[in-house]
Amino acid sequence: MYKKTAKELKVTCEQCVNFSSFLASCKGSGLATQYEYPCVHAGDDIEDGLEKDIPHELVRDCKIMVAAQYILLAGTVFSEELFGQGARSSAKEWGLKKWPIWSRRLKEIALEYEERGNTELAAMTRKAHEKMVSLSS
Repeated sequence: MYKKTAKELKVTCEQCVNFSSFLASCKGSGLATQYEYPCVHAGDDIEDGLEKDIPHELVRDCKIMVAAQYILLAGTVFSEELFGQGARSSAKEWGLKKWPIWSRRLKEIALEYEERGNTELAAMTRKAHEKMVSLSS
């Protein structure tokens, strides 16, 4: 399935998390506002991390970290784009469908990581869930 060595795959995953965190930081700070559909790539990455069944543990953890970072670093902006006054009806419809799924999955994933003893990812996913809940209020 993956043609990289374990070490190469770990480096690729770290680069993916770092790059996605950079993109989320740009988005969260307002630097990425020139795009017509600014949530598209983040939405895809969040779906990958929270909705897909990925059997390879390292890749799954990587994609979950990416999803959590997008929520933590740019969740406020995403929420505004999906649910704010100027939100497109298609974005709002999509957000109303995805937001509760992602919030629930983050909570479930946090509990799974706690049970496995992965405190770092448990804390990250728990914080992302809490942010989604607070943005929903």
